[in-house]
Amino acid sequence: MNKLMSLTVEHVFDATPEELWNAWTDPEQYKKWYNPAPGMDLVIHKFEVRVGGRIHFDMPMPGGRGGNSTKGIFHVVEPNKRLVFGAEDKSSLNDVTIRPEGKKTRLIVVWSSTTPEMGSPEMQKMATMAWKSSAAKLERLLADK
Repeated sequence: MNKLMSLTVEHVFDATPEELWNAWTDPEQYKKWYNPAPGMDLVIHKFEVRVGGRIHFDMPMPGGRGGNSTKGIFHVVEPNKRLVFGAEDKSSLNDVTIRPEGKKTRLIVVWSSTTPEMGSPEMQKMATMAWKSSAAKLERLLADK
């Protein structure tokens, strides 16, 4: 069995836990910010936010380059607190924690995967940059509310 590699990113948003939760669980909001490519929305095929519910989306890239297709299930759904989704066998997961901090909210995302490349410095750097781009898009989305 491959070793589980992970990357943790945190960001404090000027938003309520409910607003952040909705951004993660409403497909209309999620598709607007989750893709790190500027101006590119996800193409969502399934988005059933409940334990055992399916998630399936495509992430297009600029210039018509292919993106990736993501399929999985929701493993944990604790409204306004925690969301875990990813591969059915849990070989790749997004573990999202939402925690109030005064009038703001801290978002902690742990990406984990058994794919050895996930642990490489290049992949960690690329994933961190992608998260920063997505977080900036999410901040703009929340500011427009």
